[in-house]
Amino acid sequence: MISMTPANWYAVYTRPRSEKKVAATLADRGVHTWCPLQRVRKHYHDRIKFIEQPVFSSYVFVQISDQDRAVVLADPNVVNFVRHCGKPAVIRDKEIVQLQRFLTVYAGYAFQLSEIGAGDTVRISEGPFADYTGIVVKKKKHKASIRLELFNAYLVAEFANAQYSKVEADA
Repeated sequence: MISMTPANWYAVYTRPRSEKKVAATLADRGVHTWCPLQRVRKHYHDRIKFIEQPVFSSYVFVQISDQDRAVVLADPNVVNFVRHCGKPAVIRDKEIVQLQRFLTVYAGYAFQLSEIGAGDTVRISEGPFADYTGIVVKKKKHKASIRLELFNAYLVAEFANAQYSKVEADA
């Protein structure tokens, strides 16, 4: 039974290609879910077909109270909550509403999230180098080697993906 205490939005990481299944299963259990979909044209060898695929591969948003996390994790297709500093990352209601508005306005457009790669400028968000800006030298699946300038010299250090974010170029 889902509790009636105040609920926050969280992102859960799912098994590959299980987003719609997770959203439906959790909804059947009384969890408020949101799995944004986009209509995409797929080309097959004998036909063209339009399908709805998740905007965010392997992610589903859930709105639950802290006590209801176990209900979400009980789904075998849920890997874990997206975490920040070791705790499930809370997503503000305002951010969900903005994302929903964006997806409504651009409903007919297919888009992809920007990936971080070699040569990108990033800002370190935690640890002893918090707020330093550096250049990605090498990107691996769960970490990156980032070149930082310190004392007129360069230091290359490895950071977990959660410890840095891309710095967008000014337009």
